[in-house]
Amino acid sequence: MPSVSSLLSSVGGCGFIRPSRRSLSGFVFVALFRSAPAAHCFALLWARALPVVCRGVVVRRVAGGFAVSVPVAVGG
Repeated sequence: MPSVSSLLSSVGGCGFIRPSRRSLSGFVFVALFRSAPAAHCFALLWARALPVVCRGVVVRRVAGGFAVSVPVAVGG
């Protein structure tokens, strides 16, 4: 699974981590985008990096844009 640092670097350091049942680690990284195309490109890029057992990347419409949630590896 992607690391938090790799996701942070791919969005220029803007994003946050929150608990989630969707991730094997119990956490997802959330990146915010103003445009749908940018959000979907980011989602597709990181969806390919996930193992098959993950439930995938989620794109949601939020006030002012789109939120992309990606399961992450944390700890260790």
